[in-house]
Amino acid sequence: MKYDFDREVDRTGTSSVKWDFIREKTGDAGVVPLWVADMDFAVADEIRDAILARATHPVYGYTTRGESYYTSLIGWYERRQDWKIGRDWIAHSNGVLNAISTAIHTLTQEGDGVIIQPPVYHPFPRVIRQAGRRVVENPLVLENGVYRIDFDGLERTIQTEKPGAMLLCNPHNPVGRVFSRDELARLGKICLEYGVPVISDEIHGDIVYSDHPQTPFVVASPGSHGSAIICTAPSKTFNLAGLSTSNIIIPDAVLRTKFEAVNRRTGADTYNLFGAVASEAAYTHGEEWFDQVLAYISENKRFATVFLETNLPSVRVIEPEGTYFLWFDLSSLGLDDAALENFLISKARIWVNQGFSFGQGGSGFVRLNLACRKALLAEALGRLHGVVSGK
Repeated sequence: MKYDFDREVDRTGTSSVKWDFIREKTGDAGVVPLWVADMDFAVADEIRDAILARATHPVYGYTTRGESYYTSLIGWYERRQDWKIGRDWIAHSNGVLNAISTAIHTLTQEGDGVIIQPPVYHPFPRVIRQAGRRVVENPLVLENGVYRIDFDGLERTIQTEKPGAMLLCNPHNPVGRVFSRDELARLGKICLEYGVPVISDEIHGDIVYSDHPQTPFVVASPGSHGSAIICTAPSKTFNLAGLSTSNIIIPDAVLRTKFEAVNRRTGADTYNLFGAVASEAAYTHGEEWFDQVLAYISENKRFATVFLETNLPSVRVIEPEGTYFLWFDLSSLGLDDAALENFLISKARIWVNQGFSFGQGGSGFVRLNLACRKALLAEALGRLHGVVSGK
């Protein structure tokens, strides 16, 4: 079946965070929203049909997962990432961010440090601080247009700060790195040597481009099976963020038991009925849709990169290896963070995520969501070109 991702799906009036919130905030219905991390594409027919079929039953009570759910999930990761997940490794949470919070509470004590690698997903510091832990930074290093892990800095930071855990983001949001097997193995070796468990956010793990295959952290670092918590979800892969479903992979039975105990105390272990139905349908029948949507986003990536490099050569574009984000540097405009945000909303009339919100190293950058119709992307980039050229 051929899917039409050029077809406009009107999301206004659906309580969409991306579309309705932005217009409420700016008062401008013409602002193009290319910010929050969901797609503007209709889900696979099989997912919609499965939800509609379940909705015909008039009782929407408490739910669990059947064996067919686990079979579909395990099969997906074996096919897509060559990762053989044990059936009993799988825990659940009603969202990856909640799972990260649970993992922090499971692995660390109040006052412990948790390492992050900025510029990185902006809720990470908030979740760490809300747990009563300290944010410890091991910033990525930008070299020749590629963000790399500062391994020497990581080891020094661990020696100095003695953190209780490390929070890894792979593929990395917002900079788009897909860390190689060798990089992950080296990171795992350092953390194992110093007894630092790793929480790996791999929510974007399916959205990688052809030359950069995703390697799950525990595949690259099998010695970490006893101390790692891997956070996955169908939400980014299949555009199901509103269904609050994630699959948390914890190979070690003792650690998994501790995680699930904390999860129950916080209430994050609840199952979304339609999330379970949608996820099983996605992992079982959604591969054709996903392959097509990934090809479409890849073309959007190529189009946006060529457009910016051709029309705005002063803008530095970081070529993404994964995720559906484009991370690029507008610091050549000479604007501070507040002025750049206002310039983009008021002048270009586009809403993107501002780089400063991702922490150290993010100032002057923006994160643009490529998971939209190409015509909308072209409109937004054309607006940016027009106002920057006239500045």
